[in-house]
Amino acid sequence: MLPYFLLFGIPAGYCLGRNWLNIKMTYRRKEFVLNFFFGCFLVILMCRNITCGTDLRNYAAIFSDAVLSPFRNSYEVEWGYNVLESIIGLFTKDYQVNLVILALISVIPIYIMYKKEVEIPYLTIILFLTVAPFSMYFSGMRQVVAMAFAVPVYYFSREKRILPSLLTVAASSLFHKSAWVMIVFYPVYHLQLTKKSLIWLIPGLVFTLAFNQQIFTVILHFMGDRYIEKYSTTTSTGAYSILILLIIFVVYSFLLVRDVSLDKNVVGLRNILLLTAVIQCFAPIHSIAMRMNYYFLPFIPILIPKIANRCSSKNRAMAKLSVIVLCLGLTAIYLREMYTGADILNIYPYVPFWGNEN
Repeated sequence: MLPYFLLFGIPAGYCLGRNWLNIKMTYRRKEFVLNFFFGCFLVILMCRNITCGTDLRNYAAIFSDAVLSPFRNSYEVEWGYNVLESIIGLFTKDYQVNLVILALISVIPIYIMYKKEVEIPYLTIILFLTVAPFSMYFSGMRQVVAMAFAVPVYYFSREKRILPSLLTVAASSLFHKSAWVMIVFYPVYHLQLTKKSLIWLIPGLVFTLAFNQQIFTVILHFMGDRYIEKYSTTTSTGAYSILILLIIFVVYSFLLVRDVSLDKNVVGLRNILLLTAVIQCFAPIHSIAMRMNYYFLPFIPILIPKIANRCSSKNRAMAKLSVIVLCLGLTAIYLREMYTGADILNIYPYVPFWGNEN
């Protein structure tokens, strides 16, 4: 477990020593925290054993096939991923090197985004570890590569460049078909939602949750026969805890600030947060909804610190308290997950590539 403790422990200790709230932390010190975290994260991903991640053995077989028969796509994975693996296979037959390359492709874009956007570093880090799909980076190779495209989709949407945004979504779908869900990023980002919108947003979330199975069944039928066959059975996935947390964040981001104090980017990110809450309403009955949410959840660690730093003067003390509570509470949740969580993707304890395989 030591690598995971270093991953969040050193940033936590540094931020605590420098001012936990980090409101007055210089950009250089914020940069140091993010550099250490993502550098450590990359090393952990690059050096993990094939047993550290449920699907790595399957992806090893896909890579081996790409090395032996480039571009044949015997495993019928998405075309883009097959081409990527085939190109890598032209230069190396070592699966560990392949993991290194995929780690760089999937992590560097989000590192660049966080480095630009971070305001309260440790809060961003612990939100990434608990709310964003941190564990997915160890297992779902196709999807984490597709998730990397969410970063340019975000910037294209922010700049109102709709065609590049759509082309990027199309490119991401070549690595994982679920990435088509990002097509809603642009219109949702530009919605004009204010504090008064909570009057119908909250009842809307309650309605969606109450009738999630019926709504989801209709959505599956529109998604086509392949998805009906593969995802027609809905089962509880125990995702209520994340849903509750997202709803709390929605209320927090609307009530703690005045709309006039927010720039368009913060409003857009708040809209994406609301979208994650809507999608998460379906996660308790089916895991595919959670997979669709993976493209949007990484933006929450950017938004919540921005909200805390833009609260109204009468809520300033509450905002500072909320940062402390979130940092402590989410750290406790992550520690509990490490030792007593379901660990569906089999990432705990950490096993390096020189360790023993199970």
